[in-house]
Amino acid sequence: MFKAYWCCCLFRAIDDFGVRSQIKSSAIKALRKEVDETYPSLGGHLEAIWPTKKETVVTQAKLKLYFPLTPSASGVINLYFVNDELLFIQPKDKKMMPVLRLLHRYPYMMAHVQCDKGGTKSMLSGSKVMCQGLTSAGGVIDPSIEEGQPVAIMLEGKKNAVGLGIAMMAADKMKVAKEGPVVEMVHYLCDGLWNYTAPKIAHA
Repeated sequence: MFKAYWCCCLFRAIDDFGVRSQIKSSAIKALRKEVDETYPSLGGHLEAIWPTKKETVVTQAKLKLYFPLTPSASGVINLYFVNDELLFIQPKDKKMMPVLRLLHRYPYMMAHVQCDKGGTKSMLSGSKVMCQGLTSAGGVIDPSIEEGQPVAIMLEGKKNAVGLGIAMMAADKMKVAKEGPVVEMVHYLCDGLWNYTAPKIAHA
C-alpha cells in the first residue's frame, strides 16, 4: 500500500549526472527479477531488453523537482543503463519504471489508463491525471490497476502512451471518484528525459 506519494518528479530539467557505477551480477539478477515481477506481461522479452550478460550501470541524476508547494526543490533519481542505453528509472522507495521510449516498444508491458481528448493539454504539460478525464465517455481504466502501481497514460485517439505515472488509488476507486487526481505523472512526452533518450544523430 502506497500512502505517501512521490510528488511528481517531472523531468523538466536534468541538471547533472553522477558517476556511473557498474552493477555486480548478483545485483543485476535482483533488478531483473523486480522488473519481471512488476511487468509480467513482458514474458520472454525481458532477455531481449535486458540481456543477462550485458553491462549494466547505474547513476543518479540531479533533477529540478516541481512540487506543488516547493517549486525550487531538487533531488536525485536512479537511472539504469543497459549496454549504454537508458532503459529504466527508479525514484527512491518506488518500483522501477521504463522510460517512455521503451514503453513505446513494448506497449503491453504496463496497465493503461486513457484520458479523454479534453485532457490533451494538461497531459502534455505533465499534470496529474484527474478522475474526470478517465470516467468520461472517452476515458478507460484498466480494472487490474492497484494503488501504487506504475501505469501507462494514454490519450483518446492516440496510439502511443503520452506518459507514465503511479496510480494513487485502485481501479475500482478511480471509477467511482467524483473529483481530484488519480494518477501521479512521472515522465511524459517531450519532457527532459524524453529529450535525453532521443536517438543521437551522427553528423558527417
